[in-house]
Amino acid sequence: MKFLIFQKQVLGPPPTPEQLKLNIQALEASAAIFQELKKKGEVESYYGVSGIPSGFAVVDVGSHDELNELLVNLPITMFGQIELYPLITIESAIKTMKKMIAQLPK
Repeated sequence: MKFLIFQKQVLGPPPTPEQLKLNIQALEASAAIFQELKKKGEVESYYGVSGIPSGFAVVDVGSHDELNELLVNLPITMFGQIELYPLITIESAIKTMKKMIAQLPK
């Protein structure tokens, strides 16, 4: 099961220098976790987003429990809002759309 994990920082008052240091440490720790999971094939890719304090990863997990465990263990999740999106192949999307269109009344 593939998911897009999108993390964006919740904007509020400007962070203190100490908060910034903690955020960077959490980001570094999360990047290290992603690197290890990429070696195992559980993370396909991970990126930051230019111009906004956010990032995303594409993960491939065997169950919802595995996804939950991954999220709970990522330090960066403490510093923002997480959005999850299930991913499908384009071929699967096309197949589903064709099936739906075929069921429409003529």
